[in-house]
Amino acid sequence: MGWKVQLSDQAVKALKKLDRVNREMIVAYLEQRIDGCSNPRLYGKPLKKDSDTVWRYTVGQYRLICELDNMIITVYVHGGILMNLIKTIQDWAYSLAISLALALFINIFIAQHIVVEGHSMDPTLQNHQHLVVSKLSHSIKQIPDYGDIVIIDSRVNRERSLKDDLAEPVNKFISQQDYVFIKRVIGKPGDVLEFNHGNVVRNGIKLDETYILEPMKYPLDRKVVVPNNSVFVMGDNRNNSMDSRIIGNIPLDHVLGKVFIKL
Repeated sequence: MGWKVQLSDQAVKALKKLDRVNREMIVAYLEQRIDGCSNPRLYGKPLKKDSDTVWRYTVGQYRLICELDNMIITVYVHGGILMNLIKTIQDWAYSLAISLALALFINIFIAQHIVVEGHSMDPTLQNHQHLVVSKLSHSIKQIPDYGDIVIIDSRVNRERSLKDDLAEPVNKFISQQDYVFIKRVIGKPGDVLEFNHGNVVRNGIKLDETYILEPMKYPLDRKVVVPNNSVFVMGDNRNNSMDSRIIGNIPLDHVLGKVFIKL
């Protein structure tokens, strides 16, 4: 009566993960008959005996564990220290890659952390204050509301694309993005804005701006009509802010997000 070989559930799973050469070596072993099992051999080499019923053999980076019991050889596969280390590193690398991809997705399309640089939004925001910005409005090209505090790409004469959105999280860690400004939305498409006596008049109605640091000392001397798919933004520190009075209206795709948490 010959010995019967059976694979443990663990061995079945391991065989699926092994590289082709190691898998073929193990399969070849399983297909051959062990001579008498008093001195089991594989490719002419004896299996090392751990006990009367447990034998093992090294196949590449793997250890083959054979338990002999009642004419049945049950086979297990163990990776060994090196293989376990490699597997651990692979698992960590996989988890890290997934986490990094998820973090980038969130940073690009959902939310982003930024730090205020400068005093153009005094007294509402302070220099070096931390903020969380929602990117959803940018992702779906939604026009922000009046009074929303937004981050913008001030390079209004340069077209933006998805490539810019994908590159910015990486560029942020390489160099300071001095073209990203934080401002407040004052005008939306179609609005007519006038500036006189330190006040902003929108569509004939003077705005009650309790959030500004002080009235404008150098307002525009002309009317502004906000074009389609654009907004007009200003800093709350009107006398120390580079905003739409200087750089012009902001294309909607240059509005990168809206502040929704102040830390």
